[in-house]
Amino acid sequence: MDKKRIILISIIIFILLSAIATAAVFFFKSRQGDSPAVETASPKIENTKTVVITDMDNDGLTDEQEKVYGTDPTKQDTDGDGFKDGEEIANGYDPLKPAPGDKIIK
Repeated sequence: MDKKRIILISIIIFILLSAIATAAVFFFKSRQGDSPAVETASPKIENTKTVVITDMDNDGLTDEQEKVYGTDPTKQDTDGDGFKDGEEIANGYDPLKPAPGDKIIK
């Protein structure tokens, strides 16, 4: 065999082996996505809702708490004794009865 023919056959074999190796790499990389051991999906968050908490009068009680305690959600001091409704509840006082004498927790 002459030298040119040997070089040409060597180049063809090299190209074929390179193509086979490249195909094998792509095949095995694509198969990794099917493996149950590999977790690629991020968790889905469904049925979320936003809860808005309001305190219209800025007295320290939410508007929902104002309903529970029976206080006025538009007045910081429902009983007019100079103490905010939220402060009275937090310290054990009745926000519906003016001070003094409105302590409910002794």
